[in-house]
Amino acid sequence: MQKHTVSRCRNVLFLIIFSAVAFSSLSFSTGGAYSFRRFPQKLQVTATDTLPGKEKSESGSINDESVPDDGIESKGIQDALRDIQRSLERLNAELNERNWFGNIQDQYAHAADIYRQDAQRNVQLAQLQLQQKLNNDMLHKQLAAAQQFRLAELSRNMELNRMTIAKERKRMELALRSGLDMRLQKAKAELQKAKEQLQRLRDFKNDLEAEGLIKKGKPYSIEIKEGKLYINGKKQKNAVYNTFKEKYPELFGEKNFKLEDKRQEAHNDADMI
Repeated sequence: MQKHTVSRCRNVLFLIIFSAVAFSSLSFSTGGAYSFRRFPQKLQVTATDTLPGKEKSESGSINDESVPDDGIESKGIQDALRDIQRSLERLNAELNERNWFGNIQDQYAHAADIYRQDAQRNVQLAQLQLQQKLNNDMLHKQLAAAQQFRLAELSRNMELNRMTIAKERKRMELALRSGLDMRLQKAKAELQKAKEQLQRLRDFKNDLEAEGLIKKGKPYSIEIKEGKLYINGKKQKNAVYNTFKEKYPELFGEKNFKLEDKRQEAHNDADMI
């Protein structure tokens, strides 16, 4: 009878342990409200005995007080309790290992999510920096092109100004040369005219000397005034006047004309002194 009772208790305890392990495994795998974290730290069971004279036994924890204090039966129950304790320890170790592995997975997933977010931010930052660099490069190219255009325009304007200045200088040189040529030609003409007039005066003087009106190497005075010819202050005849007027008309014009040579008088005065 005692062996039968111990066997029944052991079977009941193993049934309870098996049910707890199965329930805990199911709860851990499904992740429901009844997870292993809510698994009771102390396992309590309720046993119902159908021994004569007793309808039902009271519920209680698995301990030494739940069985008769008999040597054989107590030893069997203690062995069963130790087996149960070892099973519970293995179960708790397995559950803790699963919990640790789950935490590692959660941490790894969290770290991977953070790494992915950082990578996305880095990619966005790199894209933004690249776009800014492209914009800066484009701006630099535009500024360089604008500067090159301004330099080319300035160079063209300088070339046009240089050509204009060269053209204007050439025109001024031509005008100056032309003016100089004209003035030179005019001066030459006037000089030639003066030479001719001087030669005519010499010829007139020589003719007067040939006619004996003046003496060569002597001072003289020749004046044409109001249609009359005066030589050394003496009025000449009309025939003489008309003869020389016909030969030298440029000298007998409307204007009065007078020619004197006082060099000999100056020499005589010097000798007297």
